[in-house]
Amino acid sequence: MSETPTRKMLALLLMVVLLIPVLTGCSKSSGAIELEAKNTIEEETLEQITQYTNDSIGALLTKNSYAAFADYRAQGQILVNPPFDNSLDKRWSDFVAQHGEVKSAVCVESEAKEDGYVSHLILTGEDDQMMRLNISFSKAGNPFATTLESYADDSNLTFGEKMAQAGMNTLVGLMVVFCVLILLSLIISAFKFIGAAESRLAKNSAPASAAAAAPKAAANLMDDKELVAVIAAAVAASENISTDDFVVSSITRA
Repeated sequence: MSETPTRKMLALLLMVVLLIPVLTGCSKSSGAIELEAKNTIEEETLEQITQYTNDSIGALLTKNSYAAFADYRAQGQILVNPPFDNSLDKRWSDFVAQHGEVKSAVCVESEAKEDGYVSHLILTGEDDQMMRLNISFSKAGNPFATTLESYADDSNLTFGEKMAQAGMNTLVGLMVVFCVLILLSLIISAFKFIGAAESRLAKNSAPASAAAAAPKAAANLMDDKELVAVIAAAVAASENISTDDFVVSSITRA
């Protein structure tokens, strides 16, 4: 009778061990499904932003002149929201001042950022020059700011043109390096002339120092002779002899 509970416990333990991998696999599958759903939603959002950028902003820029847009705003009309309208007004005005009216506007990419999304609209002006208009969107997908920057399209360049451009960039880099090296060599060479100038100054100052020291030495010599005469006279007086009877050979100072 005592073996029955033991067998049941062993069977239950074996069942739990077998179920652990199954439960773990289910939890991983749930996490993977959640991540996949999140990525799908983000991809759909980016597609919608790209479509909005092309169909709304791009169409506005190409089908209307900047003057018409300025008149529209002067009437107190709001396109999207005041911050975005003000930003777009400034960028559009800057582009028209540089390249004329917008001939074409194509959204080439939309990307996710930490604080929202950004779409990139390539603008082509009447002079066939291009610039990139970057439109910032909130997490909710509402545009709120724009920036305008230079843009160069090298996708249509041939292999030879790309190589020529790369060679030119390399040549400019080498020229900069050589100019810096030449400047450094000139600076190092200047140290030699500075050292020579210092040596000439030192040589010119040496005779002046010697000339100044000569009168001082002569004055000291005259003082020593007077001291010898005084000492010799004192010795002769104390010994009652003439100064011709002895010679002062040295004087030791106490």
